[in-house]
Amino acid sequence: MMRSRSRILTSQQRQALLEAIIDRYERAPEVIEKALPEVGKILSTSCRAVKRSERGGIFQLTPVERQRREQSLAEALGKLHRAKAFSKEEAIQALEDAASLKEAFPYEDHKIREAEIRKLVNIATGLSVTTKGKVTKHVFQEGEPARTVCMLRGVKLNLTWDKKLMSVEVDPKELAIRARALSLIGIGSDTASDVAARHDDYFVEAISDR
Repeated sequence: MMRSRSRILTSQQRQALLEAIIDRYERAPEVIEKALPEVGKILSTSCRAVKRSERGGIFQLTPVERQRREQSLAEALGKLHRAKAFSKEEAIQALEDAASLKEAFPYEDHKIREAEIRKLVNIATGLSVTTKGKVTKHVFQEGEPARTVCMLRGVKLNLTWDKKLMSVEVDPKELAIRARALSLIGIGSDTASDVAARHDDYFVEAISDR
């Protein structure tokens, strides 16, 4: 009888495998419980008590992946400006790259502008990023997202554990609050009101939606 070769997984592969099993269990527990009853029993008592945001490291990027994401995003944005045709698939990939970079490095400038985010969302989902109307959502795949990344206040990207886009939500009310706050930031003087004198107060009111 031929002996089976031992398979040694790297720590990254083990983490990815664990996340895949947990993700599958939370979306369809009966599948795991039927195929792997012992695993299902363990997850039934612990999985749902653990928040996805508490699973360390899964959204961190290695230097190689970061470079790949940055290059992919830069190429996509360049094509977005110069090419007439930009596919839905390309827009989805660009949003995934942007969300992955922002999630891993939230305080860095990833060189994607608001107008580009709006255009990518529209191409990928057909949704209009507007300050009027009701909350809209486009779903690519059902399930509980592993993480939500706000590309703008009012524009949320819901992602799987492996950084794939699950859905996009657009909240016009939140976008209106953001637009109002940004408009106040740039005001130097206003002879028709006391906005200039009460700049900070108005800004707080704007972002608080008073």
